[in-house]
Amino acid sequence: MLTIDVVIKSYPQDYDFLVYAFRSLERVRGYRNVVLILEEQYPEPSELPSNAIVSRSRRYVGTDYPSDHGAVIERLRAWDHSDADVLIFSDSDCCWSRDVDLQTEPTINAEKPIVLWRTWEEAGGAAFLKAPAARTLGYEPKVETMCRYPFCVSRDVLKACWDFLGGEERLLNLTTK
Repeated sequence: MLTIDVVIKSYPQDYDFLVYAFRSLERVRGYRNVVLILEEQYPEPSELPSNAIVSRSRRYVGTDYPSDHGAVIERLRAWDHSDADVLIFSDSDCCWSRDVDLQTEPTINAEKPIVLWRTWEEAGGAAFLKAPAARTLGYEPKVETMCRYPFCVSRDVLKACWDFLGGEERLLNLTTK
């Protein structure tokens, strides 16, 4: 059986939403922990579930690095925030609407994750991601893959992507204002 962690990158402005995200995760089986990634300056939210682990990232807010780019970088670095085989990304304001077992759910398929995609013409409001994705990847992506949560990625693949993209130094240089 695979070890699965749910990863959420959050900010104090989202803590009110986290209550609902954590409550909805009570419906979910087949995962070990919720890894809550917070920038180093943020306090922990109150009343975390017993399986929540707070992992700290560098500071982005108030620096030359835009905080939304920091969220992307820390999600890419999630392999370093958890030792699980598979990481499932959710968001502070995302709730699970039905009972699900992450070990067996066919729409997630932890053993061979399904990558949902759409053409850039179909991407609507997400089309703005094309240029930064091309800068980061070094080529223009043919499709947009930020279709819906949850995103399911093996830790090894995430680490390989991190290495391919050049790690923290290159990613930070791409995001400097």
